[in-house]
Amino acid sequence: MNIFGQGWNPFSHLDNQTGKTGSETMRMQNVASVSGNAQTVNGTALSALQTGHIFSGEILNITSQDVTILLNNQQVINAKLGETMELNIGQNMFFEVSDHQGEQIFIRPVPDLNVDGQSLAAEKALSANGFAFTERNMQIANHLMEAGMPLDRESMRKVMQQAVNFPETDVKQLIAMNRLGLPVTETNLKQFAFYTTHEHQLTQAMTQTLDGLESALQTLGETADTAQMTAVNQQIMEIFGWGQTDAALQGDGQRLPSTEQAFQPAAEELLQNDSETVLSATPKSVDQTDLTLLQTVRDSLLTMGFPEETVQEWTQGTPDYGELLANVSRYLEQGSLPETVTREFFQSETYRKLLKKGVEDEWLMKPDAMKEPKEIDQIYEKIYRQSAQLEGSFQSAGQSGQQYSEHAQNMRENIQFMQQLNQQFIFAQLPMKMNGQEANSELFVYANKKKIQQGADGVKVLLHLDMPHLGGTDILVRLKDRMLHASFTLEDQESVSVVASNMRDLTEQLESKGFRFTNEVKRAERKPSDSHAGDNIPPDAVVEEMLNQDLVTGIKRYTFDMRT
Repeated sequence: MNIFGQGWNPFSHLDNQTGKTGSETMRMQNVASVSGNAQTVNGTALSALQTGHIFSGEILNITSQDVTILLNNQQVINAKLGETMELNIGQNMFFEVSDHQGEQIFIRPVPDLNVDGQSLAAEKALSANGFAFTERNMQIANHLMEAGMPLDRESMRKVMQQAVNFPETDVKQLIAMNRLGLPVTETNLKQFAFYTTHEHQLTQAMTQTLDGLESALQTLGETADTAQMTAVNQQIMEIFGWGQTDAALQGDGQRLPSTEQAFQPAAEELLQNDSETVLSATPKSVDQTDLTLLQTVRDSLLTMGFPEETVQEWTQGTPDYGELLANVSRYLEQGSLPETVTREFFQSETYRKLLKKGVEDEWLMKPDAMKEPKEIDQIYEKIYRQSAQLEGSFQSAGQSGQQYSEHAQNMRENIQFMQQLNQQFIFAQLPMKMNGQEANSELFVYANKKKIQQGADGVKVLLHLDMPHLGGTDILVRLKDRMLHASFTLEDQESVSVVASNMRDLTEQLESKGFRFTNEVKRAERKPSDSHAGDNIPPDAVVEEMLNQDLVTGIKRYTFDMRT
């Protein structure tokens, strides 16, 4: 086969016989033409090689115009030189067919695919299973090995098809989801990306959804008439059961798909023994934020013409914002004030703030509720159902509610993704309200559901908390029999000092319950790669542990079934 190069020589200053420099290194074109006496490459006829085909070989010789490559089948091909590419005699590397024009074939070195034991195993796996030697396929085979997954034909075909269906997705992400047993769908891909970049917190998604709700209500007030605003408000009262005698609410069929007690095993595993030693009820108190909002509500309602005595009755004591809003709505429905006041109220910032706080209280979990495992399952059901019903309320009024809907959909997708994770792991995010403050917490039991039995080291639980004052806090708890050890990892030294100073009290409480308790409190160690520029927050330890659980690293050799 007569295959010619591009006809120019950038290395005329080198020895025409050997082309070697003192280090036996020279440069070669990124695209070279191929000729030689080899009739096959990896079992494929040279003339049949397609663009993208990958093969490996050893550099036998380099001259001023040519490079000689020894293939795995001991045949030899020659390539004409062109643009610069550093090569060494004796070097093993991969080449890709970059173009095929008639009988003329052009190849280029692929430096990203280093030839080592793993890459050679990947090459053999592709050959054994009848797959083309493309750069993408080589990457898939390599990443499958790195993840400790089999290189059988079905596993490789499955990931290859997913790579075609989702071409913008990193192959590593596809393989990671397959390793974790997660369905590869567009929604799950998006949520998995959020988890790997630590942008997954349910509390954050909830905050964005509530902000979107406030914006959607403002748009409604600007575009809808009084009757439409009143109707939407009535629907919202029904959705949350405010002002109603029967607040059980069966909903309208908007339920979390396939969620029969999806998260309850997580709670049961954590709470089955001596739950009172860890969780205790926190009385609801009126914090400064509540006091400020209540005073604003009083002033606003009095200005609109509501009776002072009635307003005082509604806003005294511990606030229940949903019921407060229901009382105001009921008063307006009775026609005790002019219709203009009704419109003014539904257009007011006071209404939006009240509704936002009422929904927030419904969706944030209280610590004492964690004593009941079913409460964890129910909080997700409630958020999923009620957030979807709110969208329906805006649509019934002819409003898109886009400011709200996009965030609400992302929040529901996060909940669905957690349900998928719980098919394999015990994992839950709990949007908490602790001492009047919002906090995000995550629970993760160190066990695959298939291996849930207590191991030799006992049960391990990793809790992640995002606290307003302490910041990100990771607590690794190991429990075996009555021996309890807790390792606290915090973001800064000030938080470390605060927690460490309270360890004596915690120790006394646990020992009074019959536990032998030890602990350590330390500051999180950050690596430069842990955070983006300007971001000094360490990665979420729960997510890191879960997504990398059982991950095989440092592979030195790999075997696979040659049969297909």
